[in-house]
Amino acid sequence: MLNNLDTLYLNISEVPAGWQKEALILLKHGVIKGDGKNQIAIKRRDLLTAILTRRIEKIQNGRRP
Repeated sequence: MLNNLDTLYLNISEVPAGWQKEALILLKHGVIKGDGKNQIAIKRRDLLTAILTRRIEKIQNGRRP
Protein backbone atom coordinates (compact mmCIF):
# COMPACT_ATOMS: atom_id res chain seq x y z
CA MET A 1 0.00 0.00 0.00
CA LEU A 2 2.86 2.42 0.78
CA ASN A 3 4.10 2.14 -2.82
CA ASN A 4 0.74 3.45 -4.00
CA LEU A 5 1.12 6.49 -1.74
CA ASP A 6 4.84 7.05 -2.36
CA THR A 7 5.26 6.85 -6.10
CA LEU A 8 8.72 6.44 -7.62
CA TYR A 9 9.21 9.02 -10.36
CA LEU A 10 11.75 7.89 -12.93
CA ASN A 11 11.46 10.80 -15.37
CA ILE A 12 10.31 14.42 -15.18
CA SER A 13 7.30 13.53 -17.33
CA GLU A 14 5.99 11.33 -14.49
CA VAL A 15 6.13 14.16 -11.93
CA PRO A 16 2.83 16.00 -11.34
CA ALA A 17 2.54 19.00 -13.67
CA GLY A 18 2.60 21.51 -10.81
CA TRP A 19 5.98 20.22 -9.63
CA GLN A 20 7.71 19.70 -12.97
CA LYS A 21 9.24 23.17 -13.28
CA GLU A 22 10.76 22.99 -9.80
CA ALA A 23 11.90 19.40 -10.34
CA LEU A 24 13.74 20.51 -13.49
CA ILE A 25 15.44 23.33 -11.56
CA LEU A 26 16.48 20.89 -8.83
CA LEU A 27 17.79 18.48 -11.48
CA LYS A 28 19.70 21.26 -13.24
CA HIS A 29 21.41 22.28 -9.99
CA GLY A 30 22.25 18.70 -8.98
CA VAL A 31 19.94 18.62 -5.97
CA ILE A 32 18.23 15.56 -7.41
CA LYS A 33 19.95 13.09 -9.71
CA GLY A 34 19.08 10.01 -11.63
CA ASP A 35 20.25 6.52 -10.82
CA GLY A 36 22.36 6.04 -13.95
CA LYS A 37 19.46 4.56 -15.90
CA ASN A 38 16.63 6.98 -15.18
CA GLN A 39 16.44 10.76 -15.36
CA ILE A 40 15.49 11.36 -11.71
CA ALA A 41 14.52 8.13 -9.88
CA ILE A 42 13.11 9.80 -6.76
CA LYS A 43 10.26 8.91 -4.44
CA ARG A 44 7.33 11.32 -4.16
CA ARG A 45 8.05 12.15 -0.50
CA ASP A 46 11.71 12.93 -1.24
CA LEU A 47 10.86 15.14 -4.20
CA LEU A 48 8.24 16.97 -2.15
CA THR A 49 10.81 17.51 0.62
CA ALA A 50 13.31 18.95 -1.88
CA ILE A 51 10.68 21.25 -3.42
CA LEU A 52 9.45 22.50 -0.04
CA THR A 53 13.03 23.07 1.13
CA ARG A 54 13.71 25.13 -2.00
CA ARG A 55 10.56 27.19 -1.42
CA ILE A 56 11.49 27.84 2.23
CA GLU A 57 15.00 28.90 1.20
CA LYS A 58 13.57 31.35 -1.32
CA ILE A 59 11.25 32.87 1.30
CA GLN A 60 14.09 33.22 3.79
CA ASN A 61 16.12 35.07 1.16
CA GLY A 62 13.25 37.47 0.44
CA ARG A 63 12.20 35.95 -2.87
CA ARG A 64 8.83 34.64 -4.00
CA PRO A 65 8.49 30.87 -3.64
